[in-house]
Amino acid sequence: MRVVIRKGERYSGRKVTGGRAATTVKASRPKESSKPKWSILWQVILLNAPAAYFIYRGSLFLAALSFYSLLALLTGYHAIRHQILHVNALIVGCIPMLMLLRPLFYHNSISIIFAGVLIAWSISHPREILHLLKDRVLLPLCVLGFLYWWASFIATGFYATNLRLFELTLGACVVFLLGRFRSYLTPALWGIGASTTLIVAGLWRYGTERLGLAEVGRQPLGHPQQVGMAASLILILSLADKGRWLWLKGSAWRYVTAAGATALLLLSTSRTSWLLALTGPAVLLLMRGQRRYLIPAALIVIVTVGGVLASSRGDIILKYVDKVISPNRTMSQKTSGRLEMYEAFPDLFLQSPVWGWGPGAGGTVYHRSSGETMMLHSLFLHIGVELGIIGLALLIVFYAAVLHRAWVHRSFTGEVVPLAGALCVCIDALAHNSFNPLTGAYLGLALTDLSRCWVVRTVPSLPRRPGEMNESCALSS
Repeated sequence: MRVVIRKGERYSGRKVTGGRAATTVKASRPKESSKPKWSILWQVILLNAPAAYFIYRGSLFLAALSFYSLLALLTGYHAIRHQILHVNALIVGCIPMLMLLRPLFYHNSISIIFAGVLIAWSISHPREILHLLKDRVLLPLCVLGFLYWWASFIATGFYATNLRLFELTLGACVVFLLGRFRSYLTPALWGIGASTTLIVAGLWRYGTERLGLAEVGRQPLGHPQQVGMAASLILILSLADKGRWLWLKGSAWRYVTAAGATALLLLSTSRTSWLLALTGPAVLLLMRGQRRYLIPAALIVIVTVGGVLASSRGDIILKYVDKVISPNRTMSQKTSGRLEMYEAFPDLFLQSPVWGWGPGAGGTVYHRSSGETMMLHSLFLHIGVELGIIGLALLIVFYAAVLHRAWVHRSFTGEVVPLAGALCVCIDALAHNSFNPLTGAYLGLALTDLSRCWVVRTVPSLPRRPGEMNESCALSS
């Protein structure tokens, strides 16, 4: 979609002005009105249920074997039939289980799977790939991301350095491509919720404080952030835009979905995910046409929170809430050590402010400074230390482009999910390095393309003088 402006005209929001007349740009109903392919959701459940059962029984080998075998069979079947949309939707729906089982298979398998999906797209639907290559936000991200990883590999001699960046970039690409077909995107998003629920069921018996984290045998498995980010995504999708993205269309079931997502979110005890979940209602509160749905949603969430706090795990949740609000705790304790990283950043940055310490050097430099062997828990800190002010400037420009893209989408369509996704991506970058496929899913939704799902047209305004024709704007999509 592009708006063609003639000389002497200006474009702001929905109007082109300054020429002989003004033209209003509007977005009409979605082109793709077919019902979601619910068979994809059932296939996602079929893929995840055996793995969750074997995890519950303590057999991680059988869990990984059953999941990856079924995944290979189903994706292979759809690939032979040239049903790349089914393959893409299955992979997106299985992202939580792929993240959970990666230590049992190949740690960087997600990036390879995403790359395989994009290759399949280029073979079966080359026009869609060309559309991706023309995207002014995703294409630079992928190109610069590849160069960043390659420089990290050359500098460190280890191919896995910053390799997980591809989980973010390629994950955003596959969700972006799927987002152009809403009837396939909807079951894939439901699949993320179903996969997360099955993971919770499989890990429940191990009784750890934080939902989504367990030790099965001697193998540590999962992370609360994975459950929390998936739950916050489903919560935002169920409340925003009348639940249209989940095909709930304003029905009461979206409040039931919101209640379930809220319960999982609280039980995960992931405080960053709690912050992401608050982004959705905050966006709804600020946007016209969305506020009236917050009252029943708030009541449902309050009742759910009360029920969870009254359960046997209520004391655990209050413990993690106390970590954030207790005046007896230091800021370092409240931020789980992130404050030390932010305090150490100015010294590390000023030692090499322009070029940084070099790609792949972030963990080593921070280890020399603090003695801690871990990655910097912020994408801004990570890029600032490794690439200096040049990298930080590029990162800020990128996030500004994402926010602008989401705002334009809201201006044309009234949909706020992309804007909420863009804000969540920015917030996540402050607390994590964002190199994971769930952040890629948020980013893919933030960059949703409206040229296929929405008909964009121009509505000529009244002529300024009798007999004057309005030909000041042309729009193509």
